[in-house]
Amino acid sequence: MKNINLKWLVFFGSILAIGVQASAQDSVAVPKGEFHKGEFGIRYNPTFTILGMRTYNGQNASSIPNVSEGIGIKGAFNFCNHFGIQGEVSYYQVSQSFTDRNLSNEVKINYVDVPLLFCLSTDKSNEVSFNITAGPQISFTSGTSFKSTGVEISDTLNGVARVKQTDIGIAFGIGAAFSLNKEHTLQMDWGYHGFYGLVDENEGSNPKGTYNVILNSSRKTYGAYLGLTYLF
Repeated sequence: MKNINLKWLVFFGSILAIGVQASAQDSVAVPKGEFHKGEFGIRYNPTFTILGMRTYNGQNASSIPNVSEGIGIKGAFNFCNHFGIQGEVSYYQVSQSFTDRNLSNEVKINYVDVPLLFCLSTDKSNEVSFNITAGPQISFTSGTSFKSTGVEISDTLNGVARVKQTDIGIAFGIGAAFSLNKEHTLQMDWGYHGFYGLVDENEGSNPKGTYNVILNSSRKTYGAYLGLTYLF
C-alpha cells in the first residue's frame, strides 16, 4: 500500500510541476484569452476500481484493487467561460486480486465508460482555471477473465467472473487546466475523477458447476487524469 501511495504522490507532484512551469512561461504580459465554444482532448487515466469479490462458499473476499492504465478522448461545448457540457469516451481494464483457500485469484474486466458531464469553471479564458464536473455515466463491458494459481482443491466449484454488459451510475470530478500558449487554445488538464455505480454488477446466472466470484454490489472507481485539450 505504501508503494501505491508513493506512486500517486510522484504522479501528482510531476503534473503540478509541469503545470507551474508552463504557467510561469506565459505569465509575462499574456492577454486574457477569448471565449471558445468547442473543446477536444485526449487523456491518460490511472484508475482504481473496487468490485466486491466472494469466496466459493459465498463469503466476502478481502480483495486488492490494482492500478488500471486507461486512455480516453473528450469533447465539450461551452455556453460561456464558466459553464459547459462535456462528453467522454474512455477505455480501461479493471484488475483486482484476492485469495480463496490455497488459490491466488485475479479478475480482469474491460470497460468502456461514456459519461455526460456538466462542467463549472472559474474562468476558462484565464491562464489557470479550476473546474468541477458531475453527471450520468453509462458503461459497457468488452470482456472478462478470471485466473487462479496455486494448489487447487478437488471436488469444488470452479470460479468464473460474470458481470452485466452495461452499468449506469454517477460520474464526478475536480481538476485544473493550464494554458500552454499565449492564445490559450492549448491546455494541459489534470485532476481527480470518480464513479459511483447504481447497478448490481453480478450477472446473476452461472454455468453448471461454477460460482460467480463477483459479489452482489455496485462498481466504484477512483482515479486521476492527465490530458491535453485544444479549444476552438
